[in-house]
Amino acid sequence: MKNIINIAYVPGDGIGPELIKVAIDTIDLLFQDLKEIKVNFTLCDIGYDTWAKTEEFIFEYGRKFGGISEEKIKGISNTDAMLYIATSGGDFPTEFTTPFPVLRRRFNVFANVRPAFSYPNTPFLKKDIDFVLVREQTEGMWMGEEKVLDSNVIKATATISRDASMKVAKFAFEMARKRNKLKKVTCIHKENVLKYAFGEFVKSCELVAKEYEDIALEKMHTDVLPFELIRNPHHFDVIVTTNMYGDIISGETAAITGGLGVSPSGEYGDNYAIFRPVHGSAPDIAGKNIANPIATFLSVVMMLEWLGDRKEMELLHTFSMILKKSVIETLKEGKSLPQDIGGDATTEEFKVEVWKKIKDYKGGFING
Repeated sequence: MKNIINIAYVPGDGIGPELIKVAIDTIDLLFQDLKEIKVNFTLCDIGYDTWAKTEEFIFEYGRKFGGISEEKIKGISNTDAMLYIATSGGDFPTEFTTPFPVLRRRFNVFANVRPAFSYPNTPFLKKDIDFVLVREQTEGMWMGEEKVLDSNVIKATATISRDASMKVAKFAFEMARKRNKLKKVTCIHKENVLKYAFGEFVKSCELVAKEYEDIALEKMHTDVLPFELIRNPHHFDVIVTTNMYGDIISGETAAITGGLGVSPSGEYGDNYAIFRPVHGSAPDIAGKNIANPIATFLSVVMMLEWLGDRKEMELLHTFSMILKKSVIETLKEGKSLPQDIGGDATTEEFKVEVWKKIKDYKGGFING
């Protein structure tokens, strides 16, 4: 139903449970006392901790994906979007991998979007950075298609198809048009080495570009991009690339805009989307009340914006704006900053400051 929002949430591992609580409680605060919209939450307990307790897994594409089951996939299918914090992928035995590739394939969330923005009072490289990295994520090297040929040789396969490349390229061009800033898409590739595979990706971007005369297409080699991001990050608007390269590049984009703790992400499909902070599960600080909740807040911002479009509900766009403004104003004040960006605030202390502003802005919106 249009006025019912169903959100799946995955606590995950490490700091995941404490940050998912921040996210859910914040959403409840935003929708508090609103009778016209109902928000339902569905727990989806997947990840390493789940695997350690149940040993459940899904086998497909020649790999075991731990901590997930068909029953849990079915439960997710009845929701509109997912909030996911992080799983401890490195803790799985060698023959297992994280459940993420299964989710991406089953729900065809093909575009991983990671905004890069210079927020106030964060350790960014330069002021006024504002671009978006779009990564194709249903194929490529990162899908875990590996085969042991013999005791000395392992073969990993990266698939690049016309259909998937065209789809993510169109997504990137649409985003450049919607952003209405530099109106440029930069295609990142290594066609000079892998002429067929990356040639297909580049050709797909070129074909899509013909449909967008108002958006410029720029092509850049993968090894040139890291240099340019540091030298002149203001040059970029929307960057689009393949799965593995996008994952690697996203670490740098986070580094130049304040770190993983302030970096959100959205993974978009035609009918479903997953939202989560870019950072990992950080088991070393789990339960200490010092995890940075900013990326979690900003992931909720992205989710509300997407749901607003999907449900055609302007109020969700308003709540997205209120939450984002509350986070930015808390950062501007600088009196309650998370520890990983130079402050001494706990998770709870930063959350409280953000909530104060949410209540003020929401009250002004309702009364105004």
